[in-house]
Amino acid sequence: MSDNGVTNSEPEPTLDDVGREFPAWHCYAPGINGIVFASLRDSFPPVIVRGEDPVDLRDEIRRWTGTH
Repeated sequence: MSDNGVTNSEPEPTLDDVGREFPAWHCYAPGINGIVFASLRDSFPPVIVRGEDPVDLRDEIRRWTGTH
């Protein structure tokens, strides 16, 4: 039986996965409407990005740092 749907071999990252990928960032979820946050450690002024989920947060960190 063939599957006509698109499959993703990699599972979606968790907040901990994003934190391991970007160790200079502190990733956290304060529990407000499911929004997740990351702050750049030791930055002044503070740098904070947010996302709807860990995937979105990872994309925002990449956008801020200019990495792909």
